[in-house]
Amino acid sequence: MTLNQFLAADRAEQMKAIWRTILISEKTDTEFTYSLYQLFDFYVEVKVSIKDKKVCKFECFSQPQNRFQII
Repeated sequence: MTLNQFLAADRAEQMKAIWRTILISEKTDTEFTYSLYQLFDFYVEVKVSIKDKKVCKFECFSQPQNRFQII
């Protein structure tokens, strides 16, 4: 799957793809867990609420972002 295919997919397909990825890094604060995944040749950062475990946001990048420490 390419980044363009991922972006063109519906939300359900995007979420299925995200859970079949490689975890690169993870950070937790008082409200959210931020996880950085590699999916084929691009990266996805997922923001999940600690309180209700819902995905609040995800962003796609062609290169990994240095928002938090890489594992």
